[in-house]
Amino acid sequence: MPTIDTRSLIEGAVARFLDEVPALRTLSIAIRLELRERGGPAVWRVEMPAKTAKRDPAADAKIEVIMDRQTFNQLATKGRLGDWIGAFDKGALRVQGDANILKL
Repeated sequence: MPTIDTRSLIEGAVARFLDEVPALRTLSIAIRLELRERGGPAVWRVEMPAKTAKRDPAADAKIEVIMDRQTFNQLATKGRLGDWIGAFDKGALRVQGDANILKL
């Protein structure tokens, strides 16, 4: 079975998220995604609504999402909105940034 690359996982997770929360499809935002890995964190720039991801420090990001790679892999492949909320509530992922955007 082929391994799915990180970019595809991120883009798939964003597409699924926007399908579940259609009101955010018009929101234009850059998100900094930090995946904690064994060799050090991998930082990705995720753009919505374009659903694109690339390795970039995303200095202009309004939101930062931090989680370990294993949690990300589970959520990105099978996670629905409720799973992401559950991971946030358990402290498995952290979200920080502009308070006005976080309220959405």
